[in-house]
Amino acid sequence: MRHWYLGALLLIAGCNSAGYRAVTIRPTSGWVDGCTSVKISGHGFGDAVSATIGGNIVTDITRPDNADDQPFFFFANTPAASDAGAQDVTVTSDGSVSTIPMAFYYVACPASPQIDSMSPDSGVANGDTISLGGCNIDASGMTVQLVDETLALASVTASLTSDCGTAFASFTAPDLPDGKYLVQILDSNDNVVFPATGDYFTCLAAHPLDSSGAACDAPLEITYGGAR
Repeated sequence: MRHWYLGALLLIAGCNSAGYRAVTIRPTSGWVDGCTSVKISGHGFGDAVSATIGGNIVTDITRPDNADDQPFFFFANTPAASDAGAQDVTVTSDGSVSTIPMAFYYVACPASPQIDSMSPDSGVANGDTISLGGCNIDASGMTVQLVDETLALASVTASLTSDCGTAFASFTAPDLPDGKYLVQILDSNDNVVFPATGDYFTCLAAHPLDSSGAACDAPLEITYGGAR
């Protein structure tokens, strides 16, 4: 009876040998601008691993420190895409190729810049580097404007530097007193292009919903001073 049990275990193990395969990508969507941080999981990844999404090469592949013991995943940044839609994710490792069909969905950017993240956004000091993430952030033709929400100070602008195409940019926190400021993005003609409403104050003072019934842009705020 015991020999039968061990034999069954060996048979099951043989039928479920991990081999090599790419299985999942997380998250499963991101802007067409690329630079979305993703985790690609599977099994049997060797030391030399590469990947493409829609035929475009993913960048900044990073494997875990214990990759030899756990060759099950790696991190990377998505490439930019020319069009929105689902794309195959293909992983190549030590001569083996595995494809996850239509696994990553590219989302088209809105016409105006979109800011999804800002870091740090509190405890900021003059001269700190502030990173912005989103899409359509044209560092060569746009500037960031900080507006004192009390309107006691004139607005202050700072130039943007591209950190990853048009998906990430950064700026140096200008010299401002401690307090809370609203963040806006200006185009080359100094028009407010983010938030899309163009004016935080009208939107927020009138009602949480604008006249069309759509939610107003949530204020992007940065706080100088205090703990982060």
